[in-house]
Amino acid sequence: MLLTKPALDDLEDGTLDIPGVSADHGAVYGPAGNCDSVDADDGSIDGSGTAGHSFFYLGGTTGITFTFDNTVIGSFPTSAGVVWTDGGSNTSVYFEAFDANGVSLGQIGPYAIADNSNAGQTAEDHFFGIASRAGISAIKVKVAGGGIEVDHVQYGVGALSLEANDTTLSANDTLTLTVAGGQPSQPAMMVALAVNGSPIFIPIYSSTFDGAGELALSTTVPSGLAGITLDLVGLGIVASGKPRFSNEVEWSSTDRGDDPRMPARSIKSPFPGIARARARSAETRAGRPDPRSRATS
Repeated sequence: MLLTKPALDDLEDGTLDIPGVSADHGAVYGPAGNCDSVDADDGSIDGSGTAGHSFFYLGGTTGITFTFDNTVIGSFPTSAGVVWTDGGSNTSVYFEAFDANGVSLGQIGPYAIADNSNAGQTAEDHFFGIASRAGISAIKVKVAGGGIEVDHVQYGVGALSLEANDTTLSANDTLTLTVAGGQPSQPAMMVALAVNGSPIFIPIYSSTFDGAGELALSTTVPSGLAGITLDLVGLGIVASGKPRFSNEVEWSSTDRGDDPRMPARSIKSPFPGIARARARSAETRAGRPDPRSRATS
């Protein structure tokens, strides 16, 4: 079976039954007064996840690893993610991904995003995900203390991926963005979706995919970008002949003066393709990799 459209499990049937995915720890939990499901899973966007389902494990410092079975899926996913919804009081969150050979692609965190409540509030919920054209065998999420609760386990196969060459960029450094996974010779573009959180839709570069199905843009990082955050996404025609969005990448720059040792803040991660975003609702952030729906193809 080769899934050409991504799958997302919101756990609302009470089981983790997304094809080809297994978890090393934890179980489906809820509804309960301390359940933290993604907002809107219960049919209402109200800031509470108590009426939905989540995936819980008491050993948050060990974390939960979701493994993808390429024999069931048909290949390893090229994008995957999960929404972290709760952990110990004021704890920090870590996310890690593994390539097709089981080798770590890197870990991001700690992110101090937890509140001091376990009453199902959804404002702290964040999506963590990765896009890698070479394939992803597993993803792992853990916390610095307490238990751990997640939701919306998801993956996509053959979807477009937007990747960046580096994440510690100074003025005059070279930034290379690559949209991969498209149909050779078909139209493709990179689009700015937001500036400092304000929605826009501005194409910044357009051309056609090359023979490898890639569109690359290399540019020099200018000075004077302190305080600006730019959300980018790839868009292009895939093998099915249909237009598709890639994962979204958020890039921001910090004014570091003349000290090249001070790192910039960019691309949300220390390795290409990984992303962290606030999970606003089941149909927006929590539904990534596709920024337009709950599933990407």
